[in-house]
Amino acid sequence: MSTSDSWQRHEVTLRQRCYDEDEVLGALANAGFVAAEAQDAPTVVPGWQEGRSFFSATRP
Repeated sequence: MSTSDSWQRHEVTLRQRCYDEDEVLGALANAGFVAAEAQDAPTVVPGWQEGRSFFSATRP
């Protein structure tokens, strides 16, 4: 196995911030999106953590 095929470790920092559902939906509306809705993450992707949501919206 050559060194280019071997596993290499990379450090990654992921920062997350929580937003209230109303805050996200309001920001989407202010940006011109319509038909915005939130869905609980476990409903969309079984096994995902409770308390997380997915948002979808349409830009006319």
